Amino acid sequence: MIYPELPPGKAEAAVRSRMIANVNGLDMHVLEAGFETAGRPCVLLLHGFPELAFSWRKVMPALAASGFHVVAPDQRGYGRSTGWDDRYDGDLAAPDAPRTGSLADALAALVPPRKHYQWYYSTRAADEDMRFCKQGIHAFLRGYYHCKSADWQANKPRALTSWAAIELARMPKYYIMDLEKNMAETVEELVPDADRLSCAWLTDEELRVYADEFSRTSFQGGLQWYRNATDAKAAMQLQTYAGRRIEVPCCFIAGARDWGSYQSPGALQSMAESACARFQGAHFIEGAGHWVQQEQPAAVNELLLRFLARELVPGN
Repeated sequence: MIYPELPPGKAEAAVRSRMIANVNGLDMHVLEAGFETAGRPCVLLLHGFPELAFSWRKVMPALAASGFHVVAPDQRGYGRSTGWDDRYDGDLAAPDAPRTGSLADALAALVPPRKHYQWYYSTRAADEDMRFCKQGIHAFLRGYYHCKSADWQANKPRALTSWAAIELARMPKYYIMDLEKNMAETVEELVPDADRLSCAWLTDEELRVYADEFSRTSFQGGLQWYRNATDAKAAMQLQTYAGRRIEVPCCFIAGARDWGSYQSPGALQSMAESACARFQGAHFIEGAGHWVQQEQPAAVNELLLRFLARELVPGN
């Protein structure tokens, strides 16, 4: 079994779950495919928020069948990986209070006043707001995954011209929130009708894996990543890499209806033109939003295998 809650079907039969001890002080839970044969090139799949290694379940078998050893961990702060500090007041090595700055002030000055979701996710209240929301964690996650997917018809992303507050506010409210609302309230307002939440790409049984894991562990481990990202001291540490380029081959794959590709104005253009020395193109998959590898796994698998065959398989 991949998870006790979800018996494996045909697609998951070649995927195993195991623990790897003492990975930078953590015991990492990983899903693994293509492990039967030694010497295979390894593909590492890393999930985002609020996800798990389980999010790659539709991609791993295809990569393994094409000759790769595929590893997807529950990242630090998530799922069954252990050894991380789940306290809001725990040591993040060591960010202070979340950075506010002029952007937060400018968003708050809009009419109606707004706030950036990353700064909200950095607050003490964020975990309990979502974990103990009135609609329940299962319904909250159903709505959250829905409104960031291609199923939510209001997702019509486009490039933003600048970091100006008025420009950022063109994004949906799950990115630029009403100042006085938390994320659970935001999602409930965006997706009020339960009849609209039938979902072919995320069954209720699959959703239960996420709901059960975050109920058990809390969201705080994942939220620590946002706290670090919005901290001024942590941002200064990244200046060590200023001007450096990514030298390995890379490509960008996203859903055509994912606002995430545009939430940092100019970042995608910079990646293609300067940040990546061997950029192999950007691909926007129709019929997918933010959860592209779950919404349209066949298209993702095709693009990944094409990229890997061209760039990474010896002899090609």
